Amino acid sequence: MSLSKEIEADSKRKTLRKFTIFALAAWGILYGSYVVFFSKNTTGTPVSDPKKFAVSVGNIKTFIQSDGRVALKDELNLDFANAGIIQKLQRKEGDPVEKWTVIANLDASYLEIALEKAKIALDTARLNYEIKKNGASATELDISQKQVDRDLVSLEGSKKETDSDIESAKRALVAARKIKTGMEKQAKIDELWSKNAISLTTSDYRNALSSSEFTKKQEREKYVDAANKLIMETGQMIANVEKYLHDVDSLLWVSDTNRDKNDAFESYLSAKNTASKTLAETGYRETRKKFDEFHAKWSERQKNGDLPAIWNYEDLSKHAYELRNVVSLLNKTLSYSAEAVKNSISATNFSQTAIDSYLANFENALANSKDSAANYMLTLQSMSEAKTAMEAKIDTAENLVLTSSGKLDIARTSLQKTVLQGELSIDAAREKILALEFDVQTLETKRTTALALSQSQVNISQAALKDKKQVDGRDLEPLYMAILQAQKTYDEAKKKKSDSELVAPMNGKIAKINGKIWENTASLKAPFVTIINTDAFYVEASVEEGDIVKVKNGQSVRISFDAIESLTLTGTVIYVNEKADIDANGIVSYGVEVLFANTDPRIRDGLTASVDFITKEVSGVLAIPVQSVKNRNGKATVILENGEIREVVTGFTDGKMVEAISWLKKWETITY
Repeated sequence: MSLSKEIEADSKRKTLRKFTIFALAAWGILYGSYVVFFSKNTTGTPVSDPKKFAVSVGNIKTFIQSDGRVALKDELNLDFANAGIIQKLQRKEGDPVEKWTVIANLDASYLEIALEKAKIALDTARLNYEIKKNGASATELDISQKQVDRDLVSLEGSKKETDSDIESAKRALVAARKIKTGMEKQAKIDELWSKNAISLTTSDYRNALSSSEFTKKQEREKYVDAANKLIMETGQMIANVEKYLHDVDSLLWVSDTNRDKNDAFESYLSAKNTASKTLAETGYRETRKKFDEFHAKWSERQKNGDLPAIWNYEDLSKHAYELRNVVSLLNKTLSYSAEAVKNSISATNFSQTAIDSYLANFENALANSKDSAANYMLTLQSMSEAKTAMEAKIDTAENLVLTSSGKLDIARTSLQKTVLQGELSIDAAREKILALEFDVQTLETKRTTALALSQSQVNISQAALKDKKQVDGRDLEPLYMAILQAQKTYDEAKKKKSDSELVAPMNGKIAKINGKIWENTASLKAPFVTIINTDAFYVEASVEEGDIVKVKNGQSVRISFDAIESLTLTGTVIYVNEKADIDANGIVSYGVEVLFANTDPRIRDGLTASVDFITKEVSGVLAIPVQSVKNRNGKATVILENGEIREVVTGFTDGKMVEAISWLKKWETITY
């Protein structure tokens, strides 16, 4: 079970025990009253003797009681008791600190003013009491009058000074709001410019994309047209090669199938120079072989249609160059064949007319083949140029698209940067406005406090002067009350001034500081300072929601222990958890940490403790039992030991003892 759960369970057990004790006590009181009432004799005299009490000086306090458990504090979170502006950091993160070392200071200028004025008010109240008590002389009256005059001048000076400060702060606030409005307008203008730039670059990008697609389509169509033209001319060239090879074979009959068809004139063919016939036959065979190899590849490519070849520029170019080589061999073969015809001898079976006809055919075929080859190479060059132009223009178009896309990305980034910069500027202006608004509120609070104190001082001075002029013995009572009130105000001002210094309650090392100079501690989301220590005990208590509003940092605490009956220690609240704990029964409570002001060697980790959170305390006052005060004719009275009934003025009470403000003296004995 966790420590908080154990404390909660222990708290429930003690609550039940207290309820039982309270019920038994109530029953006992009722029963005792019954016995006393019916135990009186016939004259009405009680059986028991009255109690006696010697009036003494003491302290009266009220408190909230809770249960807790002692734990070893490895890490201590500290906050200022009151919110304020951080004026100075005496230590930084990582610094070692000794107990009672000042870590940081809040702006205490207005607290010092309040403390000084409270001191003046207290001194004045005491002086007024003494004057009233001893009677006032003419000199004293003159002094009191001068004090009234000085207090009036001080009041008027406080008004002028604080009004001037507030007016300056308000002017600064108005200027900051105008600046923020200007920043918001400029941010909108910059955002519109950036969005307009995005619109323009988007348009450029879309135009570039559209132009790129159009260029790709147009240039590819040109390339496809050039490639289709080359394919068509390739087919024509193939047909021509087939025809010219057939014409050569018709004369020479080199092929095995028709080898004997020129037997009638073979002996006359190239009779003048047989080497020319041999060259022609060799050329035919070589040309036929190369052509058949080319034709086989081309036919295989044609099975897949034209488009794959069209888009494979290297494959189509390779076939075209192979065909050109075949045509070159064919042209040599035609030239050798024409030479063989020229070297032939006419005969009955091989007339001169036939020889001339063969020669003319071969020479025409050779000329046509050369022309076709030249035109074919021009077509191949056109296709290559179309491909080069297509690639260049497509690259240019795609580069333009990339450039436009880059500009669009830059414009979008610029918009994000512009919006972010605008938001940051506006946020900074908004924070400054909040700071100035806080300054105005702080100054107005200071003004209210200063004027209230000054007016209070004026009222006190005027009342003192009036009291000096109209002396009455019973007027000491309100003067004494004024001293108590002034003392309370002074103590509170002194406490607030003291609380403006955050001191280390133990030796340790500063692990974390959540705050910086001129920052308001009210805006902090985490404890202001975290101190690491390994030898400081604290009490972890749980306070129910009905009482938690009465507990705050810096509050005095009284601690006792079940295991050590005679030991009572004091401590200080160092942390109040803002997050509630809700148990299975729906009971809401809040965790509170209390650091020991002093310790004892018997203290151990895990000890059960009873914690009294002091909610109010008066010190050094005359204290008497509450039961001794009786209401007689609408006035509070007590009975002295000699039987005298004396009227008293009472003050603060804790339910058991009550403060006797006037008409009683120390060591007087009362009965009840």
